Amino acid sequence: MTYKLEKITSNDVEKIFSDADEAKQSRLQARGGFFSDNSDVGWAIDRGRGNYLLRAPTVGARSDYVHFYFHFQSTTYEFRVKRFGQNEVAKMDELPPEATRSEFFSELKAAFPVLQSEYEVPLYVLNLDESNGSQQ
Repeated sequence: MTYKLEKITSNDVEKIFSDADEAKQSRLQARGGFFSDNSDVGWAIDRGRGNYLLRAPTVGARSDYVHFYFHFQSTTYEFRVKRFGQNEVAKMDELPPEATRSEFFSELKAAFPVLQSEYEVPLYVLNLDESNGSQQ
């Protein structure tokens, strides 16, 4: 697993949309489009495996959470972490099948610090409960 921080290109945007389900596509298109000026949007990507992590659009103007999309083995998962580094377990929208769960969490833990490397100070803390992913 080799994740690199890259800027998202227009070709990447097409891939992200094709990988996302309808709900995620709708969120990406809301408010003029999340990628309308994609020059500053980055992602952590392992091009060899096709897995990637990016910040997702904010849900609600005053959300206490920051949302992320993690594409792993042909499925895009959503999770959220509390803003401002509060020490709360991340909330997953769904979990991968049990057979791939260990690899999923390893990949996610490898990608997360790469995505945050574009900031001088990490902005978010990724706390995971790997037994159930803290679904909510």
